[in-house]
Amino acid sequence: MQFAFRAPITMLADEYVAKTAAAHRRSEVLRRSARQVSVMEPETAGVVPMWIYDRVSLALLAANDAALAACGYARDELHALTLHRLVPGARSSAEAATIGTARLRRRDGTIADVELCASVALDYEGRPARLELFRELTDAASGLPDRAALQNGAPGEITGTTLLLVRIVWTAGASQRTETARRRAERAAAEAIGRVVPADATLARYAENTFAIRVQGGRARAALALAKRLLAAFERPIADGDDEISGTPSIGIAAGGTDRAAQLRDAEAALAHAVASRTGVQLYDADVARRHERYVTIDRNLRHAVLDGRVSIMFQPIVSLGSREVVAAEALMRWDCPGLGPVPPAEFIAVAEESRAILRLGEWVLREACAQNRRWQRAGLPPIRMTVNVSARQLAHPDFMRQISGILESTSLAAEHLEIELTGPSMTSQDDQSRRTLAAVRRLGTRIAIDEFGTGYSSLRDLGALPIDTLKLARPFVGELGSDRFATEAARAAVRLAHLRGIRVVAVGVENAEHLDALRAMECDEAQGFLLGAPMTGEAFAARLKDEGSRRRGGKP
Repeated sequence: MQFAFRAPITMLADEYVAKTAAAHRRSEVLRRSARQVSVMEPETAGVVPMWIYDRVSLALLAANDAALAACGYARDELHALTLHRLVPGARSSAEAATIGTARLRRRDGTIADVELCASVALDYEGRPARLELFRELTDAASGLPDRAALQNGAPGEITGTTLLLVRIVWTAGASQRTETARRRAERAAAEAIGRVVPADATLARYAENTFAIRVQGGRARAALALAKRLLAAFERPIADGDDEISGTPSIGIAAGGTDRAAQLRDAEAALAHAVASRTGVQLYDADVARRHERYVTIDRNLRHAVLDGRVSIMFQPIVSLGSREVVAAEALMRWDCPGLGPVPPAEFIAVAEESRAILRLGEWVLREACAQNRRWQRAGLPPIRMTVNVSARQLAHPDFMRQISGILESTSLAAEHLEIELTGPSMTSQDDQSRRTLAAVRRLGTRIAIDEFGTGYSSLRDLGALPIDTLKLARPFVGELGSDRFATEAARAAVRLAHLRGIRVVAVGVENAEHLDALRAMECDEAQGFLLGAPMTGEAFAARLKDEGSRRRGGKP
């Protein structure tokens, strides 16, 4: 039946919504949507699905084109439809009208998760009726239901189920450079996962590059078998239109339970551990629970760490292997967490990266390190490089270049006395914006170092393409110098190639004389490690610089 709904809809917006404003917190949503719909008229078929049904019989009385499209029915089939058929389990108007999520049965029998956005009672053509607005819980990037489909619903619905969270980390490639490409990648990942999961599973997009799978059955063994198949699905590149992309999944599993929020929380904890430990798959258990509790404590306290005054900086000397004098200092963060005590830097920095607290912490370290270097210079100590670790997240921030120039200006430190240090993997996986930022930083005069060279994706072939001034050999290389022939020859080749390109080489983790002798033999430029000096306070570092200056002057004070 065709109908002109302009008058009833206008009346609904102006009168019925006003009457039910106290009872319906989302009435403003309804008011805005209803005004736009004139949507119930065929010529203006809006994007907000709406229907009106009889509150007693639940027979559908009217629907706009968007609602019919969502259900898969033609308008001439409208008269035969009831809410019982469209929303399985709806037994009364009260049940059907609950704001939240519901399962919508389409004409072809498939089930879609939808969210009821607004609902209001009214009289329609002399019948007690209800008008409802809803939306499909589908993510535009992946074409999957979004996370709301997992978070809402009756607790009993998850009894005997298992939840898997799958996060994909894409390797560097041209396909990851634009937002359109990232959307294509997510859709390709969703299709790859969809080919593996059981037909009765719920698959949803949980977050960026993260997918949720809820399967029937609470057995851990079956979930681990599914996780194994998911890992196998990404062992080879997956098709992305005419391109191919490669990614590595990490999977967190929460088996069983009856509480929806708790199951999601447990799966998130397991996923966080799988990502941090690089194990690929992690099943939630008591050990994961303890570690997650520690993670949450660290995350919560990191947000106030700078204001609380519990963050400090230590400085480790970097020594020239030619002059045997200190030529640089690496700024190293230290943190005393309330309730936990000192936390290893690798642990709390990883948490800071996840929570974005690294942006605030990183800026603070840059500012304090530059200010300390300038204080040493004003005290008459020889100028040295200050090396500060910078995360890929900091580098990708649009204000990073302005931050660097602002800090140098406010501390009066010359740009050549600052060196920012990035890890090998983060250097080789940069997007175009990050590369432009690095180029601008170098034009400023600030130096760029690549840390942990020889790990992750960094290799000798990267040296020609990377805009760097300093290469820092990773600890695994240095630790095996003299005892492992392959490590020694690989380090020698890296030093030789770096020198050909005018790049300084610093060896990290020098702990004995054998390391030192091997590095001098291959003409490595500088070294850093406990043999040459442990991390120390700014005052202790100044004393060392002063002592070296005295020795250069022949022992004169």
